[in-house]
Amino acid sequence: MSSLELAAFVFLSALGLANLGLTLAVVRWLRAQARSSGTFAGVQLNVLGAGATIGDFDTSTVDGVPIARTDLTGHTLVGFLTPGCPACLESLPSFAARAESTVGGPDRVLAIVAGVGAEFTEMCDRLRPLARVVVEEELGPVATAFGVDSYPAFALLSEHTVVASHFVLDQIPETVPA
Repeated sequence: MSSLELAAFVFLSALGLANLGLTLAVVRWLRAQARSSGTFAGVQLNVLGAGATIGDFDTSTVDGVPIARTDLTGHTLVGFLTPGCPACLESLPSFAARAESTVGGPDRVLAIVAGVGAEFTEMCDRLRPLARVVVEEELGPVATAFGVDSYPAFALLSEHTVVASHFVLDQIPETVPA
């Protein structure tokens, strides 16, 4: 290899490393912007944001117990899931585990399941011991009250105010920050 070829190789290698470094810096910056702006990879949150007050709704659980916005007192974990959604099915085990460990038990967890069919029944049956489960059509009245426009969606409430919300459950704190 001649010295000219070696110099070209070193130059191109350095250029490639500089490009990689710049790309990583841009990715890091985009992730920081997503965390601070309420977006993730350019997608806006699909549920009311922190500080918003949820709208009114009046429905009943799968067990026939009436539930309305006024019944959500204290801190409540809320999840909107539908069995036709791969991300919802992926989130279900984590949501069930979080619901099971929620202080106050099922009275502090609200699960809204949208859809029909065998998978729908399985999802409801899995959540019934852990949460107050509401069944509604996709983007039904409870989803509307929470500003949900796609699934999954998760929120942590303090009374009727959203403390945290996201379409990724891991982005929701386990407790209301002090």
